[in-house]
Amino acid sequence: MDTNLETPYEDEAQFIECTKEDALVAAGLAVRHHCVPVFEDILQYLDYMKLDEPIIGE
Repeated sequence: MDTNLETPYEDEAQFIECTKEDALVAAGLAVRHHCVPVFEDILQYLDYMKLDEPIIGE
């Protein structure tokens, strides 16, 4: 039985690592786009946030 369980990777593979992405954003060379929906009312917003704790004033 073959006990070599390593996955071979090519050296030429181009991946952006999370820390590299953070550095690019911090340097102003990249922008993160966040998709936030438009809410009709506060109840839709609260459902979107999925809060498990009570909200003061309710």
